[in-house]
Amino acid sequence: MAVNLDRFAEGLPDPQAAAPVAECAKCWREIYAGEPQYHDMYELGGHCAECEDERAEAEESEGEAEE
Repeated sequence: MAVNLDRFAEGLPDPQAAAPVAECAKCWREIYAGEPQYHDMYELGGHCAECEDERAEAEESEGEAEE
């Protein structure tokens, strides 16, 4: 019986080999499992966390400008 001494033969799956779950509807960045994905009820598709942060900052600055 042969013993495999390669320390990488078994273990966690390679994260670079993971397939994307979705794409951001704004910047087309791939979204992988475990990453947050945001949905807007008026737009198709989801958004990545970076695009959602930009949208939230834009809404906050519009709210401050109105006051």
